[in-house]
Amino acid sequence: RKNMIMTRWLQKEFADGGCTSVLDLGCGQSSLLQYIPEITRSTGVECWAPYVEESLSLNIHSEYILSDIMDFSAMDGSYDAVMLVDVLEHLEKDEGLTLLARMSRWATRKVIVMVPNGYIGQDDTYGDGNTRQRHLSGWTPREFEQLGYHVRGFHGWKPLRGEAGNIIPTKTKAGHYLLAGISRVSEPVVQVFPSLAYHLFAVLNLRTS
Repeated sequence: RKNMIMTRWLQKEFADGGCTSVLDLGCGQSSLLQYIPEITRSTGVECWAPYVEESLSLNIHSEYILSDIMDFSAMDGSYDAVMLVDVLEHLEKDEGLTLLARMSRWATRKVIVMVPNGYIGQDDTYGDGNTRQRHLSGWTPREFEQLGYHVRGFHGWKPLRGEAGNIIPTKTKAGHYLLAGISRVSEPVVQVFPSLAYHLFAVLNLRTS
Protein backbone atom coordinates (compact mmCIF):
# COMPACT_ATOMS: atom_id res chain seq x y z
CA ARG A 1 0.00 0.00 0.00
CA LYS A 2 2.84 2.38 0.82
CA ASN A 3 4.37 1.85 -2.61
CA MET A 4 1.01 2.50 -4.28
CA ILE A 5 0.70 5.88 -2.58
CA MET A 6 4.32 6.79 -3.29
CA THR A 7 4.04 5.80 -6.94
CA ARG A 8 0.76 7.63 -7.47
CA TRP A 9 2.07 10.84 -5.90
CA LEU A 10 5.36 10.61 -7.81
CA GLN A 11 3.54 10.11 -11.08
CA LYS A 12 1.30 13.12 -10.45
CA GLU A 13 4.22 15.36 -9.47
CA PHE A 14 6.13 14.40 -12.61
CA ALA A 15 3.06 14.96 -14.79
CA ASP A 16 2.22 18.32 -13.21
CA GLY A 17 5.81 19.46 -13.67
CA GLY A 18 6.15 18.15 -17.22
CA CYS A 19 9.05 15.99 -16.08
CA THR A 20 10.41 13.32 -18.43
CA SER A 21 14.02 13.03 -17.20
CA VAL A 22 14.83 12.01 -13.62
CA LEU A 23 17.97 11.54 -11.54
CA ASP A 24 17.26 8.79 -8.99
CA LEU A 25 19.82 9.04 -6.18
CA GLY A 26 20.34 5.90 -4.12
CA CYS A 27 18.06 4.10 -6.56
CA GLY A 28 18.37 0.70 -4.87
CA GLN A 29 17.26 -2.50 -6.52
CA SER A 30 13.60 -1.77 -7.24
CA SER A 31 13.00 1.92 -7.93
CA LEU A 32 9.44 3.20 -8.18
CA LEU A 33 10.33 4.56 -11.62
CA GLN A 34 9.69 1.09 -13.01
CA TYR A 35 5.97 1.86 -12.61
CA ILE A 36 6.09 5.28 -14.29
CA PRO A 37 6.50 4.79 -18.07
CA GLU A 38 6.17 8.51 -18.76
CA ILE A 39 9.76 8.99 -17.62
CA THR A 40 11.79 8.48 -20.78
CA ARG A 41 15.28 9.15 -19.39
CA SER A 42 16.48 8.24 -15.94
CA THR A 43 19.83 7.83 -14.26
CA GLY A 44 20.12 5.54 -11.27
CA VAL A 45 22.97 6.26 -8.84
CA GLU A 46 23.72 3.53 -6.30
CA CYS A 47 26.73 2.59 -4.16
CA TRP A 48 25.86 -1.08 -3.56
CA ALA A 49 26.76 -3.18 -6.63
CA PRO A 50 24.29 -6.05 -5.96
CA TYR A 51 21.43 -3.54 -6.02
CA VAL A 52 22.63 -2.15 -9.35
CA GLU A 53 22.78 -5.65 -10.80
CA GLU A 54 19.24 -6.42 -9.66
CA SER A 55 17.92 -3.13 -11.00
CA LEU A 56 19.71 -3.74 -14.31
CA SER A 57 17.94 -7.08 -14.61
CA LEU A 58 14.63 -5.19 -14.37
CA ASN A 59 15.81 -2.60 -16.92
CA ILE A 60 14.49 0.26 -14.80
CA HIS A 61 16.89 3.08 -15.71
CA SER A 62 18.37 4.41 -18.94
CA GLU A 63 21.80 4.40 -17.32
CA TYR A 64 23.44 3.45 -14.04
CA ILE A 65 26.29 4.96 -12.09
CA LEU A 66 27.94 2.92 -9.34
CA SER A 67 28.90 5.61 -6.84
CA ASP A 68 28.36 6.90 -3.36
CA ILE A 69 25.83 9.67 -3.83
CA MET A 70 28.03 12.08 -1.87
CA ASP A 71 30.81 11.54 -4.42
CA PHE A 72 28.46 11.94 -7.39
CA SER A 73 28.07 15.16 -9.35
CA ALA A 74 25.88 16.26 -12.24
CA MET A 75 25.70 19.35 -14.40
CA ASP A 76 23.36 22.04 -13.07
CA GLY A 77 19.93 21.80 -14.68
CA SER A 78 20.64 18.46 -16.34
CA TYR A 79 17.41 16.76 -15.19
CA ASP A 80 13.78 17.82 -14.96
CA ALA A 81 13.54 16.20 -11.53
CA VAL A 82 15.79 14.70 -8.90
CA MET A 83 14.39 12.14 -6.46
CA LEU A 84 15.69 10.73 -3.20
CA VAL A 85 13.55 7.90 -1.83
CA ASP A 86 14.28 6.50 1.63
CA VAL A 87 17.93 7.57 1.39
CA LEU A 88 18.31 10.86 3.28
CA GLU A 89 18.02 9.16 6.67
CA HIS A 90 21.14 7.10 5.85
CA LEU A 91 23.27 10.26 5.78
CA GLU A 92 24.58 12.43 8.57
CA LYS A 93 22.63 15.67 8.87
CA ASP A 94 25.33 17.91 7.37
CA GLU A 95 25.76 15.51 4.44
CA GLY A 96 22.02 15.49 3.87
CA LEU A 97 21.77 19.27 3.79
CA THR A 98 24.68 19.44 1.35
CA LEU A 99 23.00 16.88 -0.91
CA LEU A 100 19.64 18.66 -0.85
CA ALA A 101 21.35 21.87 -1.96
CA ARG A 102 23.06 20.05 -4.83
CA MET A 103 19.81 18.40 -5.89
CA SER A 104 18.10 21.78 -6.22
CA ARG A 105 20.82 22.80 -8.70
CA TRP A 106 20.74 19.60 -10.74
CA ALA A 107 16.97 19.76 -11.25
CA THR A 108 15.06 22.34 -13.30
CA ARG A 109 11.52 21.54 -12.19
CA LYS A 110 11.23 19.43 -9.05
CA VAL A 111 13.13 17.87 -6.18
CA ILE A 112 11.23 15.04 -4.50
CA VAL A 113 12.29 13.49 -1.20
CA MET A 114 10.69 10.65 0.74
CA VAL A 115 12.01 10.02 4.23
CA PRO A 116 10.78 8.73 7.60
CA ASN A 117 9.38 11.38 9.91
CA GLY A 118 12.01 12.01 12.58
CA TYR A 119 14.77 9.65 13.64
CA ILE A 120 13.89 5.96 13.53
CA GLY A 121 16.66 3.52 14.41
CA GLN A 122 17.60 0.90 11.83
CA ASP A 123 20.58 -1.35 11.20
CA ASP A 124 21.11 -3.83 8.33
CA THR A 125 17.41 -4.57 7.84
CA TYR A 126 17.84 -6.77 4.79
CA GLY A 127 20.73 -8.84 6.12
CA ASP A 128 22.61 -8.42 2.85
CA GLY A 129 25.77 -6.88 4.24
CA ASN A 130 25.01 -3.36 3.07
CA THR A 131 26.18 -1.29 6.02
CA ARG A 132 24.65 1.83 4.47
CA GLN A 133 21.23 0.58 5.58
CA ARG A 134 21.86 2.13 9.01
CA HIS A 135 19.90 5.25 9.85
CA LEU A 136 22.08 8.21 10.82
CA SER A 137 19.69 11.17 10.91
CA GLY A 138 16.09 12.21 11.36
CA TRP A 139 14.11 14.80 9.40
CA THR A 140 10.93 16.67 10.28
CA PRO A 141 8.27 18.43 8.21
CA ARG A 142 9.33 21.78 9.64
CA GLU A 143 12.92 21.31 8.44
CA PHE A 144 11.71 20.72 4.88
CA GLU A 145 9.24 23.58 5.01
CA GLN A 146 12.04 25.92 6.07
CA LEU A 147 13.89 24.85 2.90
CA GLY A 148 10.87 25.70 0.74
CA TYR A 149 9.37 22.22 0.37
CA HIS A 150 5.68 21.33 0.44
CA VAL A 151 5.24 18.33 2.74
CA ARG A 152 2.61 15.60 2.98
CA GLY A 153 2.50 12.60 5.26
CA PHE A 154 1.79 8.97 4.42
CA HIS A 155 2.18 5.42 5.73
CA GLY A 156 -0.24 6.09 8.56
CA TRP A 157 0.07 7.30 12.13
CA LYS A 158 3.71 7.09 13.20
CA PRO A 159 3.32 5.31 16.61
CA LEU A 160 1.81 2.29 14.86
CA ARG A 161 5.01 1.46 12.98
CA GLY A 162 8.59 0.66 13.90
CA GLU A 163 11.81 -0.31 12.11
CA ALA A 164 11.48 -0.64 8.32
CA GLY A 165 7.96 0.74 8.55
CA ASN A 166 6.49 -2.49 9.88
CA ILE A 167 3.44 -2.50 12.14
CA ILE A 168 4.65 -2.75 15.74
CA PRO A 169 4.57 -6.31 17.13
CA THR A 170 1.36 -7.54 18.74
CA LYS A 171 0.55 -10.70 20.66
CA THR A 172 -2.14 -11.82 18.23
CA LYS A 173 -2.92 -11.67 14.53
CA ALA A 174 -6.13 -9.87 15.39
CA GLY A 175 -4.11 -7.18 17.12
CA HIS A 176 -1.88 -6.82 14.08
CA TYR A 177 -4.85 -6.47 11.74
CA LEU A 178 -6.43 -3.93 14.07
CA LEU A 179 -3.34 -1.72 14.06
CA ALA A 180 -2.95 -2.09 10.29
CA GLY A 181 -6.57 -1.04 9.88
CA ILE A 182 -6.11 2.01 12.09
CA SER A 183 -3.03 2.90 10.06
CA ARG A 184 -5.02 2.79 6.82
CA VAL A 185 -7.85 4.86 8.27
CA SER A 186 -5.36 7.48 9.47
CA GLU A 187 -3.95 8.09 5.97
CA PRO A 188 -6.17 11.10 5.09
CA VAL A 189 -5.29 12.71 8.42
CA VAL A 190 -1.52 12.33 8.15
CA GLN A 191 -1.55 13.66 4.60
CA VAL A 192 -2.78 16.98 5.99
CA PHE A 193 -0.81 16.80 9.25
CA PRO A 194 2.54 15.28 8.25
CA SER A 195 4.00 15.64 11.75
CA LEU A 196 1.74 12.71 12.72
CA ALA A 197 2.88 10.48 9.85
CA TYR A 198 5.43 7.71 9.70
CA HIS A 199 6.72 8.87 6.30
CA LEU A 200 7.15 12.27 4.66
CA PHE A 201 6.70 13.18 0.99
CA ALA A 202 8.46 16.50 0.40
CA VAL A 203 8.42 18.39 -2.91
CA LEU A 204 10.45 21.44 -3.88
CA ASN A 205 8.98 23.17 -6.93
CA LEU A 206 11.62 25.06 -8.89
CA ARG A 207 11.20 27.91 -11.33
CA THR A 208 11.62 26.98 -14.97
CA SER A 209 12.88 29.14 -17.78
